[in-house]
Amino acid sequence: MNEWQQEIILDSIAEGEECTPLPDNAFCICALHGDPWFIIANGQDDCCVYFLHEDCITIKESSKSIMDWIEGFVENAEYWISRGLR
Repeated sequence: MNEWQQEIILDSIAEGEECTPLPDNAFCICALHGDPWFIIANGQDDCCVYFLHEDCITIKESSKSIMDWIEGFVENAEYWISRGLR
């Protein structure tokens, strides 16, 4: 997933779009609506989760903890599944 996300961003830059490359130590954990969600892999036990906003320029913090992000992801999935969306 890391290579795929980096390729998308580099292709956009090559086509003249203004994009922010992901940090070299980014580890992509998800892509939602094409936006990569990633952590900074630096050996910590827990870390913040970030995403590259749809403008392809702005990196935003999504969660202070990967466990909090996972719990939120599960809660969101349960919400939509309970409403019949899969």
